Amino acid sequence: MCIGTTISRTQATTGATGIGTATGLPAGVTVSWAANVITFSGTPTAAGTFAYTIPLTGGCGVVNATGTIIVTPNRTVTSNAARTLCINTALSPAITHTTTGATGIGTATGLPAGVTAAWASNTITISGTPTAAGTFNYTIPLTGGCGVVNATGTIIVTPNNTVTSNAARTLCINSALSPAITHTTTGATGIGTATGLPAGVTAAWASNTITISGTPTAAGTFNYTIPLSGGCGTVNATGTIIVTPNNTVTSNAARTLCINSALSPAITHTTTGATGIGTATGLPAGVTAAWASNTITISGTPTAAGTFNYTIPLTGGCGTVNATGQIIVNINTAATVANTTLCIGTTISRTQATTGATGIGTATGLPAGVTVSWALM
Repeated sequence: MCIGTTISRTQATTGATGIGTATGLPAGVTVSWAANVITFSGTPTAAGTFAYTIPLTGGCGVVNATGTIIVTPNRTVTSNAARTLCINTALSPAITHTTTGATGIGTATGLPAGVTAAWASNTITISGTPTAAGTFNYTIPLTGGCGVVNATGTIIVTPNNTVTSNAARTLCINSALSPAITHTTTGATGIGTATGLPAGVTAAWASNTITISGTPTAAGTFNYTIPLSGGCGTVNATGTIIVTPNNTVTSNAARTLCINSALSPAITHTTTGATGIGTATGLPAGVTAAWASNTITISGTPTAAGTFNYTIPLTGGCGTVNATGQIIVNINTAATVANTTLCIGTTISRTQATTGATGIGTATGLPAGVTVSWALM
């Protein structure tokens, strides 16, 4: 019988008129006699094998009622500390519970999906690969033997790390990432070495957030990878930083032309990065600048003479960049008109001012003996 279970047992006698003091009974069990029957009653409180003796009184002879009461202890099962593991990772080593008194187990409840329990040689073995995350408080009833006993425990299945994604970020070279790029993480305890970030940009982790900050000093398209550390699974934060170089514009040698003469060919400056131009300054009257297909075209007919140092700001793109150059507009040449009367054989002394010219060609129509020369005054 099981410990803690009420005994139900009788033993018949003949010739006796009663019984003496019983010996060897388990604690909690007593006997009484009536109508030639010894009746056992009570609830044994100790386990073991009890060989009892009950002397009969009255009648003839010395006779004892004897027998054995086997009191079986309740089943037992060992306990274990909670086991924590990653999802989709095998329980290794398996969880075990040592039992006594049981002959098997009933249906386990509360185990994570992918994990099962089996019994053999007085040991419950819990094994498998959990496919669901969470905290699982399991119960496994022992069968056979005495008492209502369950193996219980906790399996904590940690989900894989996670990290949020971001759209590609575009910025100008030598401009700070503002705001910084952030990735929110779960499960991780830090990050490994980031790869693929532009020079001048770094990544740090705190309070479940990766923060990417700094000022890129190199242009290009940078696809970065930042491995999460700690927690479960192999998870990386990834993204793209596009660093745009500063605008550029080609230069030109100074262009010289005459007033009221068209710029032909037009002056051109090739640009990169810009999306247009601002207001040009310093161009001569009659000359304008336009932008299309990454080219500034300066054209027109100057109506004023002089040296014109122009500036054309590029718009859009990155950096503060200007197209600059010089246009020299010369006035038309001219000479004063003068008449001189003198005697033959007399030395002539006469000058005639010019504007715009850089010299003279061959004079015609001069009297014999007279020549001309040109020099800057």
